[in-house]
Amino acid sequence: MRYIYLTLIAFFFSASAFASLSPIAGSGNVCIGLTDTLTNTTPGGIWSSSNPTLASVGASSGIVTAHGVGSVTIIYTVGTNAVAKVVTINSLPNIYNVFGGGAYCAGTGGVHIGVDGSELGVSYLLYYGSSVTGYAIGTGDTTDFGTLTVGGVYTVLATNGITGCSNAMTGSASVTIIHWLHQWLQLQLLPAILYARVLLYFLLRYLLTVVQRQHTCGILTEPMWQPATRTTLFLRMGML
Repeated sequence: MRYIYLTLIAFFFSASAFASLSPIAGSGNVCIGLTDTLTNTTPGGIWSSSNPTLASVGASSGIVTAHGVGSVTIIYTVGTNAVAKVVTINSLPNIYNVFGGGAYCAGTGGVHIGVDGSELGVSYLLYYGSSVTGYAIGTGDTTDFGTLTVGGVYTVLATNGITGCSNAMTGSASVTIIHWLHQWLQLQLLPAILYARVLLYFLLRYLLTVVQRQHTCGILTEPMWQPATRTTLFLRMGML
């Protein structure tokens, strides 16, 4: 009889401990290469994974790190009692290349930016700095965000709306606006300055030749056109 009582008491305390072990809290979904933290209100337990190759978990932290796509069971053990939770590891959106961008003249319409591929159902967000400025849904083909007119650097982030996993697309695209003054300087003023410098160079060489001949004939006796002085003059005029 005493043995029966002791067995019942042991069973009672064991059942109470199991009943007091709270369920594991956490999303149950994690993207490959990222982490997710699981928690349990019952203290003093140890975390373990049914497949550490697929997803490992910190023994005391409950931080799950995803290594491969699939499902794994995360176990929380307190004494002889345990509770489990299935965690699904999801893949990231495929990586494609950002294309487009370039320079355009102000007032002529802008340039296009896109991605050279896409996945069905995946959202593609066009970022200007840290702000979203464009949006497209993947069709399985090239994605175009339309005409962009604001100058700057653009990047693209793909997000799977079902799993919540995101991935940055490769590269970026820059938009440069050529204003009329800048264009005029490039097409008109800068060539004119270059031509003027060339013309001035040959004019100075001609004048130097004339002066040297006059000096040789005794017409000019001032030493101002000596070679050292001539080199200094050219340097000051930017010819050398």
